[in-house]
Amino acid sequence: MKEVLVTIPVQEEHRGYLEAIGADMHFTYVNRKEAISGRFLRGSCFGMKWTLSQDIENGYCRNFMKGMKYLIYLYTEKQESEDWILKNDLYFNLYTSNLPLTEEDKQIIFQIDEAKITKDQHIETKYGIGVVRNLSSGCKTYLNVIKNPDKIVSVKECGRNVLTRLFCLDGIHIYMDYPGRFEIGENVQIMFNDKEIVTGRNGYEKWWNKEYARRFEDDL
Repeated sequence: MKEVLVTIPVQEEHRGYLEAIGADMHFTYVNRKEAISGRFLRGSCFGMKWTLSQDIENGYCRNFMKGMKYLIYLYTEKQESEDWILKNDLYFNLYTSNLPLTEEDKQIIFQIDEAKITKDQHIETKYGIGVVRNLSSGCKTYLNVIKNPDKIVSVKECGRNVLTRLFCLDGIHIYMDYPGRFEIGENVQIMFNDKEIVTGRNGYEKWWNKEYARRFEDDL
């Protein structure tokens, strides 16, 4: 599948959404037929149009394209297990930080923390030069998720911007024990605790409403 980097105009009414998902003026485009068939690129937009407004109007552009399904595995009951990452800063500093950074990793680091990776693998921010262990907890959590796909990662320390990005990904395993306010695409499916599957923001909120009613009844 060939990828082509194109520059498209961003209209003011779309800027808020793009900032929420960490996008800029550049998007990776793939053939729409290939996208519908299930090919997935993290942080990409899919379509054959040339302007962002046309793509949004036709439902092609946005991370959550019509006709595609994304599945998030979400766990709400904490477990102490080697398959779980509950202390993101510690795990990142000990393990994930030693893994090589891809270009995709470098892009997301800049989008979340506005940090550039130098040639000697340091980070450069407006505050000066540091090491990757100086990244924010939210950024470390995102990297823990994408670079440790066999782990269930706590996202309790993530803000809206990181959570919105995480819910653009397919097949990730995360832990949160209370709901957050962030954007969820209408085609995103969420499996709670390997049992119940809901769809989109509405399904997410309805599940949590029932969960809080259950916790109240059980005096939890």
